[in-house]
Amino acid sequence: MHRPAPDADDELTEVEVTLVELADAVAQELDDWLELIDPDTGLPAEETRADEAVMGLRLCHRLRVDPASETAEHWVEYPKTGLRTPRTECDLVAAIVLDRRALRICARTGRAGA
Repeated sequence: MHRPAPDADDELTEVEVTLVELADAVAQELDDWLELIDPDTGLPAEETRADEAVMGLRLCHRLRVDPASETAEHWVEYPKTGLRTPRTECDLVAAIVLDRRALRICARTGRAGA
C-alpha cells in the first residue's frame, strides 16, 4: 500500500494485491493478465526463480483525491500493463478478494467500502 504524505503533490493512494490459486475457469478468462509470481514475495518472479513461480494475477486499486474540490476518483488496473480493469473482470475475482471485513476493491456501488 502506498499513501502520499500529507504535504505531497501527488494525491494518489494505491493498494496492490496478488491473487494465486485461481479457479481454472477464472484463470482461463483472465489468461492475458496472468504473470509468473514469486510465491515468497507475491511479486513478479525473477528469471532465476521461474522454476518455483506460480501463475497469479496482480491488481492495483488506485484512489486520487482532490481536497480543493472535495472529489475523488478510483479505479482498478493491471500493474503488468497499466490498463484499467473492466468491471466484468473485477467481478470475476471480487469474491476471492473479499471477506466480511475486507475493503471491496470493485464495489458495485462505485465507491470504496464493503
